[in-house]
Amino acid sequence: MVHFAAEQVVHFVAESVVHFHRNTQENEYHVQNILYVLLAPIFNDIADEVNLQPVGQKNPRMDLYLPSLNTIIEVKYRKDEKKSFPALIGEIAEDASLYSADTKYKNAQIVAFLWDCKRSTQEHAKFKEGVLKINGINGCVVVSAPSTMDK
Repeated sequence: MVHFAAEQVVHFVAESVVHFHRNTQENEYHVQNILYVLLAPIFNDIADEVNLQPVGQKNPRMDLYLPSLNTIIEVKYRKDEKKSFPALIGEIAEDASLYSADTKYKNAQIVAFLWDCKRSTQEHAKFKEGVLKINGINGCVVVSAPSTMDK
């Protein structure tokens, strides 16, 4: 299964991200850049910040795209409690629906990736369960920031 392979690769990469101990993960773009650097040697066709067809006044953009697997990686970043898990699920659902509105990516696999700075591991299973119920989402990887990355 293509989506299973992509989710596994993202999960293994996530373990590498955890071992990246410099305190540079201050926002979603930092995490996205680390994923790009780690995935690029494996997927030489990786693309970041791919603009899609507008949906009305909305101009959607994919975080990372692996054309060889027809897989989108949607990166989310949870810095503090202000960014709730229900809000993150809502953002992922919105992004997935916008991606499917573009005929070129309508059948793409989507893997959600969450970097959780608050390390709320007690919430991760329920979050994954919720994300995987979203139409079009085929995988979900959650990584807790290492404790050595506290500011």
